[in-house]
Amino acid sequence: MEQQTNPEQGQALKNLLGAQEKPVSAVNPESSPYTTNSTAESVVDVLAVLILIGGIIGGIILIAQVVDTSYGGAILIGWGVALIVTAIIQWAFLKVLCNISRNLFNINHALRSKNK
Repeated sequence: MEQQTNPEQGQALKNLLGAQEKPVSAVNPESSPYTTNSTAESVVDVLAVLILIGGIIGGIILIAQVVDTSYGGAILIGWGVALIVTAIIQWAFLKVLCNISRNLFNINHALRSKNK
């Protein structure tokens, strides 16, 4: 059996869940007394990029140090690849944390502005 909702029920559900017709990005954060710590997010963003660049450069340097294909060369290649992969994972993790922080701020701002 298929349950159908009329438009009034749909609107009531949207109101209950706090859904808005306009996106959260359309909310003006400057009109709110609640501010986000954009400095902290910017620092984490810059740190993420520095980790990525440093990891890639370090990995390339380790891989470039290989002059022969002996056991020592294989170890350097392995460490170089591991360094690059680790840098990418750390970069992605920090970017996700920044995104979560921004989304939580936007949600908080939208809920507070809706309740005014």
